[in-house]
Amino acid sequence: MLNTMSMTKLRIVVLSVIVLFAVSGAYCVYQIHSSEKYTVRLCRVERGWGYDILRNNKPFIHQETIPALLGNQSFKTCKSAEIAAKMVVKKLKNDQSPSLSQKEVIKIIKIYQ
Repeated sequence: MLNTMSMTKLRIVVLSVIVLFAVSGAYCVYQIHSSEKYTVRLCRVERGWGYDILRNNKPFIHQETIPALLGNQSFKTCKSAEIAAKMVVKKLKNDQSPSLSQKEVIKIIKIYQ
């Protein structure tokens, strides 16, 4: 049977191993996320402009209509589509949902359309 000193040393070793795995796991998650590269590609659509967002050069989001608004309206200007796409990329890089709110979209439209 282990004495009290041996049990304390064993607990310290086990705890150290757990902390080491937790830290290395968090580092791996960070590395995976930080290695992702997002690219915006603007595209002409039937009634205006849309955008594609590529993740690591692979299609990730294809948006032909203005998100968060009813109907199937496209962005009227290339610049408004670009600003919306860049806002989505910023959210992705910050580990947020890539969706745009109605308030965000209306602000973009008022300024750039």
